[in-house]
Amino acid sequence: MRADNNIPGALSILKGAVPDRARGLGYTAPTYVSRFPGSIYPTARAAPVFLGKRRRMIDDSMEETKAALRRKALAARAALPQAFRDDAAQAVCRHFFDEITLKPGEIVAGYWRIRDELDCQPILVRLMDSLQPVVLPVVLGPGERLELRLWEQGAALYPSGFGTLAPSELAPQAEPDVVLVPLLGFDSAGTRLGYGGGYYDRTLAGMTKKPRLIGLAYAAQELEAIPREAHDIPLDAVVTEAGVRRFGEA
Repeated sequence: MRADNNIPGALSILKGAVPDRARGLGYTAPTYVSRFPGSIYPTARAAPVFLGKRRRMIDDSMEETKAALRRKALAARAALPQAFRDDAAQAVCRHFFDEITLKPGEIVAGYWRIRDELDCQPILVRLMDSLQPVVLPVVLGPGERLELRLWEQGAALYPSGFGTLAPSELAPQAEPDVVLVPLLGFDSAGTRLGYGGGYYDRTLAGMTKKPRLIGLAYAAQELEAIPREAHDIPLDAVVTEAGVRRFGEA
């Protein structure tokens, strides 16, 4: 029998980023890497083979670059002391509510942190206290979109795999107006570096509206430049302990 975790007690439990109910999947979040979209080379009998090799070479080169950036970002994040992480989460919460405007009724998608990601829970607590609608993501399986379940006022949260919590499977689903996105790294152009699972990319691509994308990170996670592919949706803003960086209309 699973134990209910009612508001606000459940929020005091530090758990993992995107709840995953499928045993053995682990957590692989954001950035999805697909094939290079095309080429301008003229058509010829041998072109399909040539273009196929070229695409693979471009893909391999970009993936090697991203893999190196992921290692760098992970190392920078892991080096931060726990006391600094705790203070940073509170600072990010203050900056978020001071500088990001939310309209009444706008739905905000949060997340549960995993390992040393920036903790989103101070923001979630304040959103729930102010009666702002909140959805939490659940991974259904590899290659699937995230299921965004509405966390209704007074509703319990349940274990959802890997020590995470999520609303019941019977909870309504809703498309968010604002998405708080965990990430490995970001750059000055608002490009986001994720873990390579593609969950957020697939989910955003399937929405009927474009939400504002707000990355939550430590300032140490900023990278000089991150390769961006055609399907990569840039962040509108990123909030760190140092303040808010805007890249669009956030």
